Amino acid sequence: MMTVHSDLFIYESGVYSFTGLAGQETAMHSVRIIGWGEDNSLGSVPVKYWLVANSWGSDWGERGFFRIRRGTNESDIESFIIAVRARLGAYATSSERNASRRPGSRSYRSRNRVQEYHDKNY
Repeated sequence: MMTVHSDLFIYESGVYSFTGLAGQETAMHSVRIIGWGEDNSLGSVPVKYWLVANSWGSDWGERGFFRIRRGTNESDIESFIIAVRARLGAYATSSERNASRRPGSRSYRSRNRVQEYHDKNY
C-alpha cells in the first residue's frame, strides 16, 4: 500500500519522489514491490529505489512499472507491507501437473512467473 499524490498520475520515468507541488494525497493504492536497485544517473550519490509493478497498464510509467525512493518511506510505501517468499524451481510444470493429477484433485501449485515477466519487460 502507498499514498498516491496527484503527481504520480503523470509519472513517466526515473525514481519517483513526491514533489510537494501536486497538492493533497488522493488515495491509498495497492502495488507490488518486485525488486530494488540503485540509480547512478543523477550524480555522484546513488539513489536507492524499489522497483514496483503498478496496475495502471503498460502505457503508464516505465511500461507499467515505476521506481520509488527506498529507505525514506516515500509515499508511505514502507509502512504497510505484506511479503511472500517464492520457492522458484520447486513447482511442477503444467505437463507434470496434468500427468500426476487425479480426477477431482485440486492440490497442485502453479509455477512462479515473476522472473519470466520481469525478463520479458526489462
